[in-house]
Amino acid sequence: MLNLYSLTREGLLDYIRSVGGGIAIYRPVGGIGDAAMILPAVTALRKAWGDVPIIMICIDYIEPVFRHHPDIDVVVGFTQEEINRGDHHFFTMECSEVGCEVYKLYDPCPGVVYESEYSPYITKSRQDLFAEACDVEFDMRNYRLELTEEEKDIPNVLGLNDRYMAVHLRSHDKWRDYPKVYTKALLGKLYRWGKKQDIQIVTIDSTLSFEVKGVQAFHHMHLNTIFGILNKAMLVVGPDSSMVHLAGALGRDVLGIFGPTNPMVRLRYQKARWLGKFSRCNRQYCWYIPCSRKFCLSTLSPAKVMKSVRDILEVSGGLQNEVVENLRSTQGVEESASA
Repeated sequence: MLNLYSLTREGLLDYIRSVGGGIAIYRPVGGIGDAAMILPAVTALRKAWGDVPIIMICIDYIEPVFRHHPDIDVVVGFTQEEINRGDHHFFTMECSEVGCEVYKLYDPCPGVVYESEYSPYITKSRQDLFAEACDVEFDMRNYRLELTEEEKDIPNVLGLNDRYMAVHLRSHDKWRDYPKVYTKALLGKLYRWGKKQDIQIVTIDSTLSFEVKGVQAFHHMHLNTIFGILNKAMLVVGPDSSMVHLAGALGRDVLGIFGPTNPMVRLRYQKARWLGKFSRCNRQYCWYIPCSRKFCLSTLSPAKVMKSVRDILEVSGGLQNEVVENLRSTQGVEESASA
């Protein structure tokens, strides 16, 4: 197929007209995690439509998510200024006029419409909703992301070893964050434990106001760099945030620290796990109701997170047998002492 990325917007429309149509997916809003949740629908569309050109129309800062999907032929990104002017609307209409089947994942957003109506009794994932809006079914086996060789080598360039975990404790919405009072304690525990097991701990938060000795912190990185870091991480730990969704889409092991939102709905990835429901709050899962107590997250102590980390890495083979035995004996001593 012609390299559509080399075409201008006008040239792209001419090409779509010449081949008799295409598919346009319309998502001109932010949300990196939501962008990841759209990807399985793209794979399903490719299976259903064959070689028909697929165009993604989006805001520019989430372009990298879609550019990593091998079934998307071209990504047309719009700046916030262009979106404010309505340029994306005109382009979408032009796509329709030259024979494109346009799937609108915004205006309004199917996820927001559904969650607004059914909150807090939400049972459908955004993956399901985005797929339905594209007239296909969600299948978690349909995640497909391809990285360049340069992106795959990013951990080496950054000086990371072959054994590291990525931690992201800040969500786009503060009410989904892991409690700040626990954050430094958890990172310290992870570092001390990781040092014994030759597992490096890195953070990919852009809003941490402190650093923990021994923990490698990466801030304000381009999404391509983040892809490279997540791609080789032994485990990615975080709340309901963009990083756990990107890691899930990449097929990495994920540990979700979930409180207000339901992980059984939000973490629909093949290698995703989450902490259990320890909350004393009878409103969990409340989804979008900020509160000051945060029982649902404050009961997920650093000790509980550490136990889940050890369990996941033991099952996935990330720990050597002798290391596992040492952890079991150490855990037994700690439990006896706490009792």
